[in-house]
Amino acid sequence: MKIILTIIMMNGYIHNYEYKVDKYDPNFCDHAFKKLTYSGKVKGKKYTQIGTFYKSKEVFAYTCSIA
Repeated sequence: MKIILTIIMMNGYIHNYEYKVDKYDPNFCDHAFKKLTYSGKVKGKKYTQIGTFYKSKEVFAYTCSIA
């Protein structure tokens, strides 16, 4: 069984990661997403705003699919 994690960036780019797993764990995608991304301050904002980043680019959303 494969789990496909898709990270969608604010600038429109999409990054896909495939993981082979023996059994399905509903928390696997959340753990994988947290390993790949980090939280930090958004630059250029008047007020303090926290965002999620992947390789110094802000993340819009992520999805997880089972294949």
